[in-house]
Amino acid sequence: MPKYSYKVLAGGDFNEKNVLRKGKLSLEELQKEVGGYIEIVKGKFEGQVINMFIHEEGKIYGKPVNIWATICFNEALGITDPDKWVDVIAGDVIVEKRVKENR
Repeated sequence: MPKYSYKVLAGGDFNEKNVLRKGKLSLEELQKEVGGYIEIVKGKFEGQVINMFIHEEGKIYGKPVNIWATICFNEALGITDPDKWVDVIAGDVIVEKRVKENR
């Protein structure tokens, strides 16, 4: 299954229409999309482990919390109760997700 890169805006939700491209983005493209230096964190979405590229200093710069990414991040750690979240993700994120293609 090929990977696709998607953008999930802070305050938004995952949407298949927000595909940036099939395949990976370059470092420069990732930094442009998140607005700064990137950090790679794992998430879990639809039972699949995903890579999320986040703004490394999103919280420092006061970016809004990305609830969707925060849920995925904590679920990858096995935490589903928001009262027990270990951290939050701030700002827009880029997601690499494998997609089954119809032939």
